[in-house]
Formats: sequence, C-alpha cells, structure tokens
Amino acid sequence: MSPIDAVDISELRWMNTIKGWGWLACVHFQDQGHRRTYVFVINENEIVDARYAVETDACNAQTYSPLNLASGPTPRPLSGDTGPLY
Repeated sequence: MSPIDAVDISELRWMNTIKGWGWLACVHFQDQGHRRTYVFVINENEIVDARYAVETDACNAQTYSPLNLASGPTPRPLSGDTGPLY
C-alpha cells in the first residue's frame, strides 16, 4: 500500500480564513499510524494557505472521498459562488 492510498479529501467550501476568502479543502492522511488533517486554501487557482487543521476549519464535520490522482483535480466550484452572502 502506497502512502497516497490512505489520503482522503473533503469537498471544497467557500470560507473566510485568516488569509481572506477562499476555497478550503480538508485532507486526511496517515502519519506514523496517526490520522492527521491538513487544510489547503485556494484562491484564483493558487494555494494561498496550507497548514494543519484547527477546530474552526470544521474538518471533522465534512464528508471525505479517497483522493484519486489519476482522475485529475477536484471539479472547480460553480463560478457564480464567489463571495459571502449578506
């Protein structure tokens, strides 16, 4: 089993982070027998933040799917969903 076989990714969510608004994805992976969660924040097709998840990221409440590098990147969110609702 490859280390990449044990990687799961959440759906992208539009979220306000310390770096501003962006698409947030939570990633579960195994590290020395322990499950870890990492967060990637994407804006304008760039990763603008990457770090271990904190409670306010709400990664424990997300649904995960196995990461499949062969199928390509996660589908891009709807283009009309670009900001917070007031």
